[in-house]
Amino acid sequence: RVCHGPDGRGNPAAAATLGVTPADLASIHTRLHTPGDHFWWITNGVRPTDGAGLAVCETPGAPLPGAPPVIRSELSMPAFGTRLPEAARWDLVHAVRFLGDVVAAERLGPVPAAEATVRAPALGLPEGRAALVAILPGGSGDARRAALERLAPTLSEAGVDVVLPQDPETADLYARLGGSGTGPVEFLVDAQGFVRARWRPGETPSWDDPERLVAFARATRGQAFPFSVGSGLSIFPAGSGRTGGS
Repeated sequence: RVCHGPDGRGNPAAAATLGVTPADLASIHTRLHTPGDHFWWITNGVRPTDGAGLAVCETPGAPLPGAPPVIRSELSMPAFGTRLPEAARWDLVHAVRFLGDVVAAERLGPVPAAEATVRAPALGLPEGRAALVAILPGGSGDARRAALERLAPTLSEAGVDVVLPQDPETADLYARLGGSGTGPVEFLVDAQGFVRARWRPGETPSWDDPERLVAFARATRGQAFPFSVGSGLSIFPAGSGRTGGS
């Protein structure tokens, strides 16, 4: 939070004390690197380039045995291999990559995208099933919930399950993919675990049209997957309420 800010977009005010301007972790550059790249940098640090300053960082909590309380580094980002256990470093990798997914999701609309670029928070669906994920906060989505329940059997026959996440963390992750709005939002997730479309009530073309929604759902499930990355990248906690499907 001190270096990159609570939203990961960088904390310019920290540059004066840190000696380097923290990177915007939500920008496109994070999506150009593998999870292994991010894990290596978190573990070993990042060397300064083009005259960038050196980093001084004090992290909360006790360091691992033998590690100093304050990191004074010849790197533009200090190494955390001695500060954080391996599992915590992987948690950071997943968090950073999700920040990039939130930004990429801003380009999604009601019509399914041809390319798979936004990893979906995991839903625990059977292999080969796609999903329509609906976030319906409070009582604002009662009518929509009823409409989706009526559509669920038809969508299920097309290989698409209707999911209303019951786990608060999973619901929150999808709400974050929904952008800055706070009302209902829905997603079409393909069978490989990538979000292909996002819709809010009032957007066009509307998903209120059952035939159009079924067509979009079938298209999402049937789209060719353009590169070989499995759904194992959908690393966020499963936990959902599923309507229809097997």
